[in-house]
Amino acid sequence: MANTYDLKYKVERAIFALLIQNGVGTSNDTYPGEATPDIERTLPNQTISAGNGIEDGDASPGNFWFRSGEIIFHDNAIVPPDNADKRSAFAFAQQRTSKVIDPLVMSDDLATMDYTRRQLNAAGRALAVDPTNGADATRAQVAIDNADMVDFTLIYWRVVERGTVKKVNKDKDTWFYERVMGFECLACDSNID
Repeated sequence: MANTYDLKYKVERAIFALLIQNGVGTSNDTYPGEATPDIERTLPNQTISAGNGIEDGDASPGNFWFRSGEIIFHDNAIVPPDNADKRSAFAFAQQRTSKVIDPLVMSDDLATMDYTRRQLNAAGRALAVDPTNGADATRAQVAIDNADMVDFTLIYWRVVERGTVKKVNKDKDTWFYERVMGFECLACDSNID
């Protein structure tokens, strides 16, 4: 199996970029998979993992399927004692995660998620562009750090499972809500559309 870490990380960064572009994630709560160091993450948050890539085969060398992609959501399960609505934390988790999923399931043909695929490609490639032409040092650094996103294309995109919000016990006194959205995609290290 070829080394697909770079392409895997490109897929994760494209999703990251689209979520931020749509205002449903920030760099403080959205983490592109393994590239994010293990840090104490505050709630709520989401982690993007494209899974392992497998080459499409002789017919399409250089194209890799990521069939076990996930976005893992974590939300606070603690309801403040003064809140009479004991389901408020669950309702918040359900609403928040649904808002994050929405831009990832868009269709303009009622049959495919090709619209989302095109949006992911545009958002991912935009990471490599500095719209300030160096006037904003932070934005210029983002473009430098993501220069490889110029050569990236999602060829196929599909959400395979939206998941459900479930209460999870991390340890004796720590509870949180978790939801896992599953996706699959076909990607390559070229700009082909």
